[in-house]
Amino acid sequence: MNTMSEVKRGAYDKDIEGPPLKQSKCENDASTSTDAASCNESSNDVGRSVPAVHVPKTKYAIAFGYLGTNYHGFQIQSGVSVDTVDTVEARILDALLSAGAIYHEHWNTLGKLQLSKASRTDKGVHAACTYIGGRFELTHLATGEPAVSREPSLVAKLNELLPDDIRCFQIVRVTRGFCARSMCSKRMYEYVLPMWLLNRRYVLDTDFKRESFAELSKQMSDHIESRQHVSCSRPSNGEGLEGCTEERDFDRDLFESIVKAYCGSHDFKNFTQRQKVSDQTTQRFVHDVKVEKRSLSGVDAVSVVITGQSFLYNQIRKMLGLAYAVYLGTAPQCAIRFALSKWHTVHTPLAPAEGLFLHHPYFDAYNRRCSPPQTPFIEYDDVEPLVEEFKRTRVDELSKGEKSLGGPPYLTDYMTNPDNPVVFLDIQVGSHPIGRLKIELFADKVPRTAENFRQFCTGEFKHNSCSVGYKGTTFHKIVADCMVQGGDFVKGDGTGSLSIYGHSFADENFVLKHTRCGMLSMANTGPDSNGCQFNIVTKACDWMDGKNVVFGCLIDDDSTLVLRKIESVTVGDNYRPKLPVTIVQCGQL
Repeated sequence: MNTMSEVKRGAYDKDIEGPPLKQSKCENDASTSTDAASCNESSNDVGRSVPAVHVPKTKYAIAFGYLGTNYHGFQIQSGVSVDTVDTVEARILDALLSAGAIYHEHWNTLGKLQLSKASRTDKGVHAACTYIGGRFELTHLATGEPAVSREPSLVAKLNELLPDDIRCFQIVRVTRGFCARSMCSKRMYEYVLPMWLLNRRYVLDTDFKRESFAELSKQMSDHIESRQHVSCSRPSNGEGLEGCTEERDFDRDLFESIVKAYCGSHDFKNFTQRQKVSDQTTQRFVHDVKVEKRSLSGVDAVSVVITGQSFLYNQIRKMLGLAYAVYLGTAPQCAIRFALSKWHTVHTPLAPAEGLFLHHPYFDAYNRRCSPPQTPFIEYDDVEPLVEEFKRTRVDELSKGEKSLGGPPYLTDYMTNPDNPVVFLDIQVGSHPIGRLKIELFADKVPRTAENFRQFCTGEFKHNSCSVGYKGTTFHKIVADCMVQGGDFVKGDGTGSLSIYGHSFADENFVLKHTRCGMLSMANTGPDSNGCQFNIVTKACDWMDGKNVVFGCLIDDDSTLVLRKIESVTVGDNYRPKLPVTIVQCGQL
């Protein structure tokens, strides 16, 4: 007999999304058992014993909200164990199993439950409200009048079983043909940016660069209507980095006019990371885009609300990434129109996932065919108070904590422990200073590792009677959307090693994790091989947990912006930056 974990694992390896399955005669007949044996009675295969699997007759739609920070997206990943890849869908199915809404026997026959989902969010993306549909068993939950009490009873039971970052709002009975994916007419997403990011503009500092930018704008504008294949990639020589930002008031009308260029039907092939997709599969329709000012627990922010039929993988994040570049002045005004042409190939920047969440789906087509009160309308207004409360207590709080577009969850005065040392690294790209990295060292958690880094910042440590440290060293490796690596003052190429404890020292502990952009950890060549090299991650990198000791974190918005500038430097072979990224000064504050 299979154990529970074995049964689950077999079910999780299947892709359960899809339109409703066609029902067999025995599934539609209320007086007939829906198990496999009864379905086979009409055949001559009477010698085979097939275990009975009861399939619930009634189909429901369940509304959920969740924070995606701790999950690898919504959907269970085919062929991957849930023990290693945690998803929102796996947690929901576990809760439904524990609540008795689905049975153990269903794990190997999930298709019979006709499970469907209104959306599939990527890793790190949140949902204020979304729906799943399927056949669920609720009869055992009735405590009074069944039609009144069973749905609220399951909502309460699920919220007891689910983690705090996943909440159930509503359960409604739906028609037999309901499919959450195909009957979702459109979806509304919201992306929240901190106001300070939009209170600035980029200014080119030389006539040559201004002329080059003007020429680029002209070339893109001239080719917008062209049907010739044109490719526009990152600059190969690092040009375009030279410049600075000026503080300016946020122009809501300008930013909204930029993002509204996405409205209508367009080919978004340049706004997804999927490879080898045809033009037809990347055609999408965006209904509307709105920009509004918001306040998240006292923090000024900008909300971009995008409504569309459906979206490609990373589409919204790339739409916002390019729109921000246009607004900032690092991309031409015509860049969006140019990128929306199916004849052009353009590299588009990817905005961090932390600011994005699915607001809610619409079921207009379904609401025209359902029959209230037996099968009520599915309307956001019915769950809006619960969703807004969830947003206030969870999503908005999280967005405030991640106000640096992927920055660390800042606590009081931006410090996790005021007694921890704070060091700084002043950074220069080429000959142009780009700012200062301020780093809290977690001496309270990993004192030996923190002290090693601190002494290399201050120059206190002497090797062969000479002070050694990070001043004058470079970042030798930059991996976009992952991490930057530096600190090799021994050889300068990532192969050198030296610590204040000798050639190398052992891993202290792995208590802290790579949970956010700005986390600082040791770079090594394997277990217990820590020296002078370090990583600063530009996103959550859980694959580094247990391998690289985390010992610090950036502590303010300006530091995160400097890290983003380092990340944007053009690289060559082996991720080597084509312009030197130098630590010109460092020390302790």
